[in-house]
This record gives sequence, structure tokens and C-alpha cells, in this order.
Amino acid sequence: MNMRYHVLGRTGLHVSELGIGGHEYRRWLNPNHFNIERDDKEFYNTQEERNTLIKKALDAGINYFDTTLKEEVESLGLALKKWDKRKDAIVAIMAIFPFKKLKDSPKSRWRDIILDEIEARLKLLYTDYADIFNVHMPEDNYTREYFTFVIELLNELKGMGKIRAIGASTHEPAFLAELIRKYDCFDTVMVGYNYFMKDAKDILFPICKAHNVGVVVMKPISWPYYGIPISYFQENRNIQYNYTPAQASIKWILDTQEVSTVVPSVNSIQELEENINTFSIKEPLDENILVECLKTALSEKGKEILKRLAQHPYKDISGYAKKALDGWKVI
Repeated sequence: MNMRYHVLGRTGLHVSELGIGGHEYRRWLNPNHFNIERDDKEFYNTQEERNTLIKKALDAGINYFDTTLKEEVESLGLALKKWDKRKDAIVAIMAIFPFKKLKDSPKSRWRDIILDEIEARLKLLYTDYADIFNVHMPEDNYTREYFTFVIELLNELKGMGKIRAIGASTHEPAFLAELIRKYDCFDTVMVGYNYFMKDAKDILFPICKAHNVGVVVMKPISWPYYGIPISYFQENRNIQYNYTPAQASIKWILDTQEVSTVVPSVNSIQELEENINTFSIKEPLDENILVECLKTALSEKGKEILKRLAQHPYKDISGYAKKALDGWKVI
């Protein structure tokens, strides 16, 4: 297949419409969601697998990589260093909950807090710049003072070449739309958008289009439950569809004109190839596969599937299944 590229809004960056998202490099749990510590032995023993995955992604024309946790940055940095491909990759980084960090610290420390977060990630990437810095969840602990401070500092770093673009990652599209409307300070946005979460199309995408703000879509496959791929809820596998649930999800999202790239999680070569093969299918999308998966996920049958997934050998799947059964939601 020939990868297609889109200009990411006002950044001018040409990004592959298929990227790789921020939680793809780990099978241990997100420390912001679960009480668990990093296992260094597991991390380094499995790095070669991720090196191969990143190489295959690059060879397929994928050039957009979103990172959230430091482990993801480190893993990507090691892979790009091994293959000498940093210049071929467009990398987004972020600091987790920056406004909360400012709230919990004296004002004299604010600048160092943000700079230290950025420098730590650049060091892990073996580079001196990031293509995009995302302000993580500006809706969390927002104040005008925190917001103004961070944006002014990021614009300073942008002028120095430390970052090339300023983005925002949000679970509240209405909140981010209002920030763009008032301040027009973001070059890109990253937002959850899929067959279940459709609000961004009407609330956020029009203002992004008006201000030439590039749109990156996260959570393309894990819906309606956080961290659980929709593929687990394909109940009737005897019906033949042209697309798998994951492929149908990607296709459906990219049919939205405002979307420049979509960043699904990728935990294996098999998952990567499945995503890439989306673009080799010429037949039109039959949305019934998405309708059926969603209907099953929200039914009593879906609860039974979640109970089985709570015993899954992958810690992230079992952990998020248990949380879903408890009614836990991130958004």
C-alpha cells in the first residue's frame, strides 16, 4: 500500500494518516491509573521487539508517533537511535498534568518544572527538539495564570527551536474549543474520536478548521471502554466483513475530512500489519460491524465479555476490564 499524508494544520508538517499512539510500548500498567512500578528487566528485555515494530512502521511510511509516558518516549528513542531514523519521524511529547504540577509547587519552580519535563524527554529521544509538545489535559486544574504561563514558555521554546509546534491533548473537546476560540494558541489538537465518541466532530473540529489547527485522533480502537479494543466485542464472527473492527474504526475516523492522522495503540507486529492493511481494502465500509460491536459491548453480553477479560494474561486488558466493570471512566 502507498501511505497517504496530510498537512497537519498550520504546522506545515506532512504526517502519515496512520500513526502510532502513546500507550503502545508497554504491557505493564499506566501508573496514573494503577498502583504499579516499572519493571526495568521486562522493559529492556522486550525492547528488541519494539525496535522491530518501529522499523516496520517506518518502512510502511508511518512517520507520526505520539508519546505520553516516559517509558514510551524512551522506547521510541531507543528504536529511532538504533535505526538512525529520528529525522524521518514526527514525534509528539507531553508533560503529564502540567497544571497540577504547577498547583503543587511554588511559583519560583514553575519554569524549571516544565523545562525539566521537556529536557528529560528530549534526552530519552536522543534529540535536541520535539516536533510537537502537547499540553496534557488543559481542562485539569485549569486557571488563567497556569495556562498563560505554560503557553508563553512554550512559545519561547518554539522560538528557540526546542519545539516546532504547540498542541493540546484533551478529553473535553468543548473546553478545548473554547480555548482555541478565545486565544488561538494551539497548532494541533489530539482528541478522542470514534464511532462511540462523536462529540468532537461538531464541537471541536469546526473551530480547528477555521483556525487551521491540525487534528490528531486518539482512542480510535479502544471504545466504548477505556483501554479495551472494540475487537473483543465482535460476537458473531461468522458474518464476513471486508474490514476487521479495528480496521473499520480507523477507516470510519479517517473518512472525517478534518482528521489528519489517527494514532492507534500497537502492541505487536500483527496489530501493526492489521492497521496498515486497512488501506489495501478497496471496498466501501459497512458500518454494521461497528454497530454490532458497540451493541454487544453495551449489553449484558458485553459485561460477560468484560468478566472474561478481567482474567486476561495482559495486565492492561485485565486491569481496564475490572475498572470498566466497576463503572470507571476516564472521560
